Amino acid sequence: LDQMEYRPVELHELLAFGEQYPDIQRKFLIVALGSVWWSPRGDRCVPYLYTDVEHRRHLALHCAEGVWFSNYWFVVCRK
Repeated sequence: LDQMEYRPVELHELLAFGEQYPDIQRKFLIVALGSVWWSPRGDRCVPYLYTDVEHRRHLALHCAEGVWFSNYWFVVCRK
């Protein structure tokens, strides 16, 4: 990403993306790797947007060392 002059988005940018493109959130889990929260156990977690089976939109945390499936999308922006 750095060589292509992109960077991972941060939480505030993720929320703006979700607001502007809610239908993408209904199809994929949208991740912001630019914001990290460290759990008390030392796990590195990143925020993501998703939609539940009742079509309600949510914001949650995903442990970055966990499994990433093909329905996770990572949002980036130009530096």
